[in-house]
Amino acid sequence: MDKLIEEENKGKAEELLPELMRVTDRAASKGPLHENKAGRIKSKYARRIDELG
Repeated sequence: MDKLIEEENKGKAEELLPELMRVTDRAASKGPLHENKAGRIKSKYARRIDELG
Protein backbone atom coordinates (compact mmCIF):
# COMPACT_ATOMS: atom_id res chain seq x y z
CA MET A 1 0.00 0.00 0.00
CA ASP A 2 2.83 2.40 0.82
CA LYS A 3 4.35 1.83 -2.60
CA LEU A 4 1.08 2.66 -4.36
CA ILE A 5 0.72 5.84 -2.35
CA GLU A 6 4.30 6.86 -3.09
CA GLU A 7 3.68 6.26 -6.80
CA GLU A 8 0.45 8.30 -6.43
CA ASN A 9 -1.59 5.44 -7.87
CA LYS A 10 -4.88 6.46 -6.25
CA GLY A 11 -7.08 4.13 -8.30
CA LYS A 12 -5.26 0.95 -7.34
CA ALA A 13 -4.86 2.09 -3.72
CA GLU A 14 -8.62 2.71 -3.47
CA GLU A 15 -9.25 -0.79 -4.83
CA LEU A 16 -7.05 -2.34 -2.15
CA LEU A 17 -8.38 -0.24 0.76
CA PRO A 18 -11.37 -2.55 1.49
CA GLU A 19 -9.00 -5.53 1.66
CA LEU A 20 -6.78 -3.63 4.10
CA MET A 21 -9.85 -2.90 6.23
CA ARG A 22 -10.86 -6.57 6.25
CA VAL A 23 -7.39 -7.82 7.16
CA THR A 24 -6.89 -5.34 9.99
CA ASP A 25 -10.37 -6.00 11.40
CA ARG A 26 -9.73 -9.74 11.30
CA ALA A 27 -6.35 -9.34 13.02
CA ALA A 28 -7.95 -7.19 15.71
CA SER A 29 -10.72 -9.70 16.35
CA LYS A 30 -8.35 -12.69 16.47
CA GLY A 31 -5.84 -11.01 18.76
CA PRO A 32 -2.58 -10.12 16.96
CA LEU A 33 -3.55 -6.43 16.79
CA HIS A 34 -5.24 -4.32 19.42
CA GLU A 35 -8.49 -2.76 18.20
CA ASN A 36 -7.09 0.77 18.60
CA LYS A 37 -3.98 -0.10 16.59
CA ALA A 38 -6.15 -1.52 13.80
CA GLY A 39 -8.20 1.68 13.80
CA ARG A 40 -5.09 3.83 13.56
CA ILE A 41 -3.79 1.78 10.62
CA LYS A 42 -7.09 2.03 8.74
CA SER A 43 -7.38 5.74 9.42
CA LYS A 44 -3.80 6.43 8.36
CA TYR A 45 -4.15 4.76 4.99
CA ALA A 46 -7.60 6.17 4.26
CA ARG A 47 -6.31 9.67 5.00
CA ARG A 48 -3.19 9.21 2.87
CA ILE A 49 -5.25 7.98 -0.08
CA ASP A 50 -7.65 10.92 0.24
CA GLU A 51 -4.71 13.33 0.24
CA LEU A 52 -3.63 12.06 -3.17
CA GLY A 53 -6.45 14.11 -4.64
